[in-house]
Amino acid sequence: MSAIDLGRWPVRLTGLEAAAIANRIRANWRADVHRLWMQWNGERTVGTAVPLLHALFAGGADDERISVVLEKSDPNGDGDAWAEFAVLEAHYRAVWQHDLAGARAHLEQCEADCPEQGPYLRGQLVHLVFLCDRVPDAAALEIRAGDASAPDLLLMARAESMIAQGRIEDAAGQLALLEPRQEWMAIIKRTLEALVLVLGDDPAAGVALAIKYLWSSVVTLDTHSIPGYAYVASLGMCMLGRFDEIKSIVEIVYRMSDTNIFQSRFKTGLFMLGSFVAGWEGRGDYARNLASQAKAMNVGVGPFPAMFDNRELLVSATSTVDHMWDEIDDLLDRGFL
Repeated sequence: MSAIDLGRWPVRLTGLEAAAIANRIRANWRADVHRLWMQWNGERTVGTAVPLLHALFAGGADDERISVVLEKSDPNGDGDAWAEFAVLEAHYRAVWQHDLAGARAHLEQCEADCPEQGPYLRGQLVHLVFLCDRVPDAAALEIRAGDASAPDLLLMARAESMIAQGRIEDAAGQLALLEPRQEWMAIIKRTLEALVLVLGDDPAAGVALAIKYLWSSVVTLDTHSIPGYAYVASLGMCMLGRFDEIKSIVEIVYRMSDTNIFQSRFKTGLFMLGSFVAGWEGRGDYARNLASQAKAMNVGVGPFPAMFDNRELLVSATSTVDHMWDEIDDLLDRGFL
């Protein structure tokens, strides 16, 4: 705790200690999934399906039970739970199955079936477009009159987009207006608040804030939020030259070996940062292994620094300047500055 209080990550959390932490997090996740599965299996409604899907998406996106839950849950029931179920199914299609068009069609059909949930469903679609493709256009980010349930989502999407465009101060302004009503959104807000500091004018403060959140998530065994906080802390540490701390954080997340739909791009960025540091320190095999793990997640290029899975582009003698600029042009075309 003395290190955490000073805004630093304990560098000795490696080896057996890192393995013990990761094993405890995974054991807690498995217990939660088992409990939620039993609840859903006893009453197959969207109300019991939503918490189960949240748990599965945060640590086992390749779990075969996901398709069973999506197919076998009774869609009739509480409107808010039904809308959340629809959003989780869209997330699964867009992020895991790489079918953004299918996710869009699904949400649009859900909006047609239940117009009162339209603002919420549209807000979620904007977030998915940012996550899986590009900065949404200005019209999509505009808050319409009467969109009472969407402003939080749109404020979040605006903040994400502004960070990706390099508009750090504007993003901070949007985050200050955001009052999340759901825990997953609160996690994103906290992650972005630390990222704004790291990419803004106080990287050390951003790292300290990310470390505080990360330590809390490790202590509470929160599988959902760990990759995002770990990514932001490691990005700032990389900028500040604090490489020993990065090694410990990367090792813990690496040993968790989960498939987190909500934060897969953060995890890709974290592993690539760890790969860079390992390469700089002469640990070539480990650097390639981390890069391979990032590539195996198969999520493509993300909107924030280091969120790509082609390490060879930077280190291979066969890569050309044209190859590099092709990647950069693609990012700029998506609005990622």
